[in-house]
Parts: sequence; structure tokens; C-alpha cells
Amino acid sequence: MMIKKSIVFVFTLLTLWSCNKNSNDENYSLTIKISDLNNPNAKVYLLNSLMKFNAQTIMDSASLKNDQFNIKGKITEPKQVFLLIDKEGNGLKKLKSLSGFVIMYLEEGDINVNIKDDTLRNVVITGSKLNTEYKKFIEETATPPMHHKESIQIIKALKEDVSPEKRKYLKQEKLNLTNRNIKYKDSLLIRYIKENPESFFSLKALADLDRKNLDEKTLTPLFESLSTKLRTSKNGLEVLENITKERAEKGVLAQDFSQSDENGNLIKLSDYRGKYVLLDFWASWCGPCRAENPNLVKAYKKFHDKGFEILAVSLDTKRKAWIKAIKEENLSWKHVSDLKGFENEAAVLYDVNSIPKSVLIDPNGKIIAINLRGYRLKEKLEQIFE
Repeated sequence: MMIKKSIVFVFTLLTLWSCNKNSNDENYSLTIKISDLNNPNAKVYLLNSLMKFNAQTIMDSASLKNDQFNIKGKITEPKQVFLLIDKEGNGLKKLKSLSGFVIMYLEEGDINVNIKDDTLRNVVITGSKLNTEYKKFIEETATPPMHHKESIQIIKALKEDVSPEKRKYLKQEKLNLTNRNIKYKDSLLIRYIKENPESFFSLKALADLDRKNLDEKTLTPLFESLSTKLRTSKNGLEVLENITKERAEKGVLAQDFSQSDENGNLIKLSDYRGKYVLLDFWASWCGPCRAENPNLVKAYKKFHDKGFEILAVSLDTKRKAWIKAIKEENLSWKHVSDLKGFENEAAVLYDVNSIPKSVLIDPNGKIIAINLRGYRLKEKLEQIFE
């Protein structure tokens, strides 16, 4: 992410996010010990999701050996997983016999999970900084018990035989309490983000914030306050996309503008009606923008003949540097700029506070996506044209 008045050179290494199926390099090990468990048929399962059990959601499993369970594997980014305990060894299909599950996070290294009772409330995870942070995150963003007690009291009152006026009042109180609780929870999440800019769970906090009460103008500065490592991670870019895409509601008409290209010719956005056009805000001095340009070149070559265009708006202030970057990277689509930096009239029109930023517009001139980069842009264009 390139932030106004501050140049942060970050190269988004998308290739590091792809799993190499042929690689057997293991970078994490999980050792699970459960007190008073001696059933040789017992198993544990490592799951991506609890919604469905199949080959896609089951990451791995292990049987009891030497009084413990051992799982090894490889991950490329921190990942939330569910450790499902099957003390009887009856299998996933018989869910009623399963003793429960532990929510935890995988990261590189040797992680030890010690389960000390049947309730799974007394679980100690060591060897993992991420899981220690997770515990802190849960504790610092938990809603006070009193809030839940108030909700229960109102729900209980609604079940009683009360007058229509009283019922109407209770329903309104329930709604008011819900809204107060949501705002209070948001305040805890925002505080956590501000106090922990390098914590992985600040990304989760951003994702958990209520979108009805908070808009992009509030969320974007919170995102930009995070460390460079978090912002440019795969999870970080996904959170950023979720923040910005809500402004790109289907059917919103892209605002027209006109600027001069490098040869002085006036180019209008509306000139691209009838085609899909990517409006790309960038600058020659922006490291992340330059890192993304090869992806744009590939997309342009593959889909241009099918009706895909790019209109690049430069936030440069020096014409020579702008032209040089276009030539160096063989950017063969149209380029415009008024050389006003972040005060570029088109950038102001599209509320561009950081770059790179892109807006995908359909043939009718309507915005259909914001900030599609790398493989996400490729997938979207394939969906459109193939």
C-alpha cells in the first residue's frame, strides 16, 4: 500500500502464496496431548471449517501414538483451524460421539496443545506466539457478561404475557440494546487495532467491525495504520478488498472525466463505453504500483482483443519520470495525467488516498469491482471473457 505523503516500497509476492503440490517441505508440527486418554482408537482431525466435513475441509488427522497425536504439514500464511477431538474413534460421521473441538491458529514452528479436561475449556497452547496473541485478542475484545445478561432479561420478558404496548416497548429496547452492544464491540475492536498495529488479529478485528455503522472513510485509515507486513500479506489484501468493494456496488455509474495523455490528446473515460475498462491509479515512484504492472501487461495482452482496456491515471508530478516509467515497462495502453500528484482531478473524483488503486468498469459505464490485483484480476477477467 502506498500512502499519501509517505512512500512505502512493498513488492507483493503473489507467487509465495501459492502452494507447491510437489513440495514436501514441512514447516509446522502439531503435538496434541489429552489428559487421561488411553483409547488406542482415538483420533484427532484438523479442519478448515466446521460447516462441512469432506476432503476439502479435512486438512489432516492423526491416531493416538505414545500417548499423543502428531500432525505435520506446510502453510504459507497463518491460518485459523479447528482441532476436532474423537475420543472414541467412531469417525466424523457420528458427530454425537465427538467430544468437541479447539479453535486455534497454525503458524510455522513446533506447536504443543495440552488438553487437561473433557470440557475443552482448559486448553494450553505453547510454542506459538500467534495463539498467545489470539488469547489476548479474545480477552481484550470480549463483550462484558452484563451486556448478555441484559439481552437475556429482555428476551425472557418478551416470552411473557404482556400488553401490546409493553411488547412494542420491549422490542424497541431489544433493538436499542443490540445497537449499543454492536457499537461497544466495535469500540473494543478499534482500540485493539490502534494498540496492536503489528498483530495478525488486528486484521481479524478489521474484518469483524460492523459495516453498517462504519464506512470506508473510517476503515481505510485503520487499515493503513497497520504494519507494512500485515497490509501486504494475502490476508491483508483480502481485508482491504472487502473494505473497498462495498463502495463498488453493482449498478453505480462511474463518474466521467477527461485528461490529457502524454502527447497532449484529451482522453475521456466515457470514450471506453462498450468495453470493459480498468481505471488504474498509479505513479512512477510507487513501488507497489510498479510491482503490479507486469500483471496488468499479461492481462492486457490476453484480454485486449476480447474487449478489455486499461486507462492509467498517473499521480506523478514530473512528466519526465512518468513517460520514462511507461516506456521502461512497456505499458501499451492509454495514459493520462494532470501532473498534480494526489490532487489529480480524477484521483480526487474517485477519492484516491493511496495507490495502487483500480476500478473495473463494465461496457455500460458501471463499476463492478475495486482493487482487483494479480490473480484476482485474472480470475475476474476469465469469468467475464471465457
